[in-house]
Amino acid sequence: MKVNFNQYNNLRDNEIKVEVSANQLSQPVIDLINNINSNNSFSKTLPISIGDSIRMIQFADIIAIEVLKNNLTIHTFSQEFEIKGQLKSILLKLPENDFVQVSKSAVINLDCDWCQPRCENVVFCRLKNAVFYR
Repeated sequence: MKVNFNQYNNLRDNEIKVEVSANQLSQPVIDLINNINSNNSFSKTLPISIGDSIRMIQFADIIAIEVLKNNLTIHTFSQEFEIKGQLKSILLKLPENDFVQVSKSAVINLDCDWCQPRCENVVFCRLKNAVFYR
């Protein structure tokens, strides 16, 4: 099996096109297509460019994302990632029910252990330097 990457500028930022080619439609090809179709791990990750590679960060691992000018810092439980970009672009790639923009420069993950529901429509988050209520 050979895997190639092709860049298509007409695709949206969070859109991925997968094409499988073979000389005939065989059972291994069908199995591969079924495996790709059933694999939802891409819908649970944030792809970021670090150097000349792409790193996939699980949404569940993200605590918060903050921006200073064009420098984004993605805080996870195990490390921090610094990349160039805009907060609004990253926000479009995140599940809107789990992440909320709390200021012009910060987004937090409501679905992490540090955020707990208190009552209907109220969330309490313990952050390093602040407490956030929503």
